Amino acid sequence: MNWANWSGKTRLLVILAACAVLLLCGGSFITVRVDSGTAPTADTASVKTVETGVKAADIKELTIRGNNSNITVTTGNVDCVTLELTNFNDTYTYNSNFGMFDLDLGSMASGLLEITLSDVSVIVPRSAVLSRIDISAGSGNVYFDGVDAGSIRVRTDSGYIGNSGTLSGSADVSTDNGNINLTLKGAEEGYSISADTDYGSVSVGMHHGFSKSFHFEGAEYSNTNVSGNRIQAHTDYGDINIDFN
Repeated sequence: MNWANWSGKTRLLVILAACAVLLLCGGSFITVRVDSGTAPTADTASVKTVETGVKAADIKELTIRGNNSNITVTTGNVDCVTLELTNFNDTYTYNSNFGMFDLDLGSMASGLLEITLSDVSVIVPRSAVLSRIDISAGSGNVYFDGVDAGSIRVRTDSGYIGNSGTLSGSADVSTDNGNINLTLKGAEEGYSISADTDYGSVSVGMHHGFSKSFHFEGAEYSNTNVSGNRIQAHTDYGDINIDFN
């Protein structure tokens, strides 16, 4: 099998597995079965594209659990949630019953798609309306490209957090070591903002953060808004920049 591209048979198996997920009460795991005697590795393939079969109308919440990996969430002209994978060694397991390799994507239940993969780019259909996105990257960068949701939560031990496009909902983002760059839709008056760093600078629109108590190398900023979507951003070591569009 040429690992540069998925075969038509593999794509069919993906779709069938996802359809079974949607029919099962309470949800189930999403598994792709690869018809080959050799699992792909980072040395034999660069990026794999996998169609999960989860349609825009089916997904309401997205959870991603990575392990020391980079995670990107974007939107695109796709029929279903689609994954681009670069890490294979920790992804495939050999299924002795079928003599094939299984790729466990995650699970789907009651509108919540949970993806448990490392180094993954998740492409969400443009028409999907997400109420919540929750990401834990372990140690890695997290990036949003044109994606919005009612609320976004991001945790990474060491890595950059940022977005292109604009966010209009609430956000709670935190990294132990890395910069945070967010662009919010509208003006600052529409948000309740709290941002702080122990070692670095804080910039919110035209405002610059004040020296942080007990951490004179750091900075913090909060506005006086009590209404509007809440934005919380924290990094132990790094700069925070929040702009408006």
